Amino acid sequence: MVPQGALYTYVLWGTTMRRYTVTFCVVDKSLDGKGVLRTLNSIDPEVRQSIVFKGSTQVDNRVLVELESRKDKSELATLFVKLALPLGIQFEEIAWGWLVSDPVLRDPSTVNRAIYPATPRISHQPLDRQKYAYSLTMTLANIYMCTLFLISIAAFAVGLLDWVYPLAFFGPDTTCTMWFCCPIYALAIFHSWHNRARMVICDQNGIEVHYLLRLSQKCSWDEIVGMELYWALIRNEQWCSIQGRSRSFDFSINELVNGNVLLMTIIQHAKLLYVDGMLWENTVYKRSDAP
Repeated sequence: MVPQGALYTYVLWGTTMRRYTVTFCVVDKSLDGKGVLRTLNSIDPEVRQSIVFKGSTQVDNRVLVELESRKDKSELATLFVKLALPLGIQFEEIAWGWLVSDPVLRDPSTVNRAIYPATPRISHQPLDRQKYAYSLTMTLANIYMCTLFLISIAAFAVGLLDWVYPLAFFGPDTTCTMWFCCPIYALAIFHSWHNRARMVICDQNGIEVHYLLRLSQKCSWDEIVGMELYWALIRNEQWCSIQGRSRSFDFSINELVNGNVLLMTIIQHAKLLYVDGMLWENTVYKRSDAP
């Protein structure tokens, strides 16, 4: 399955429509939630092109309208500011995702596996320290590449030492090879594997990713504003990008034991909602108040 109304858009345009929730203040007291939705649907189709209104919920004198659109968030905000008042409503704000009907917020047991990695198995209570490691195959590959990287650095150091203090058992050709080729090989390994993680840890404070050839990255749940799952075609792997307010970092999902549980842990504790894409394609999750 795919998100409601998304398959047609995906086939024609190659991407799904983004989800938003718009909050209106009712100026015309004769309008209720359904009335606001009917009023919005009566707008000239050319004006509301690529906007599909999905439903509305009234809370006191405010109405939350859920919609899908290919327009940017700022475009929609500008459009609704112009259109709202003549319709008897006043635009207040626009948020990412569906704040009313998203199953992660309402009933996690009904989560659609096409847009969420797995049915949530955790609660909103603080997490115990949980470690997510990679499979034995990936662990051995990490050890192998790390060993090659260290050997290349060591060979470069020996070659440099031989150039400064010539050693009897190295010829000029060997020294040249060790001096010039080993750094290039080491840089190639570092470029390809510096984003390789060896472990991901989650606790009540946030998420921490330990990398193979770089410093670990840590981000609190409150600092996370988005997450994107994307497919790296060259590596033929799925990767996860964590987007914080001041930093972002990536790690591979392939060969990660209980990777889907980790993704749902991030989604629930960072309070992220599905916005765009399809699972195993570029799938975007955002906090409702993200920029």
